[in-house]
Amino acid sequence: MKKIFILFNIILSTSIYSCFVFELHEKYYLNKYKDWQIINIPNIGSFKVPQEWNVSYENYAYHITDIPKDEEDLNIYILGRMPSDHKNNKYLPKHELFENVEYTGNFIRGKGLSNSTFFGQEVYKINGFEEIKYFIDFNSEYILLFLIWNDSLDINIIEKIADSY
Repeated sequence: MKKIFILFNIILSTSIYSCFVFELHEKYYLNKYKDWQIINIPNIGSFKVPQEWNVSYENYAYHITDIPKDEEDLNIYILGRMPSDHKNNKYLPKHELFENVEYTGNFIRGKGLSNSTFFGQEVYKINGFEEIKYFIDFNSEYILLFLIWNDSLDINIIEKIADSY
């Protein structure tokens, strides 16, 4: 009888613990990306960005902006490039903003996530001046690099985007 009582308590405790863990998971993880949109990239996967951001794809490049790309005074948050050409062994978005962008090979710092995504900071030469820019590298069969063009983006948002892959 004592063994049955102990077994019953173990099963009951495990059930209560499982419900608690599921509720925490639902409360924190599932709501972590509430009101974020999913960007699906064929042969690569998907990731999420805030719902209010505009995403467009043209000429093998992804443009993530605050307003539609064809409007004036848009604020470019992120530019991403599928591989088809490269400069200095680093894939860069094919966009008029990147005509004068060169990867210097100077890595500052970075962090790898369990989903094989890597994000961090590297030095780029932009219009002849060295600038430190954040990047997100969605490590997949294809190289897909997103350069964080807007310096005002918080590192927590960048990590959250990288973690959503």
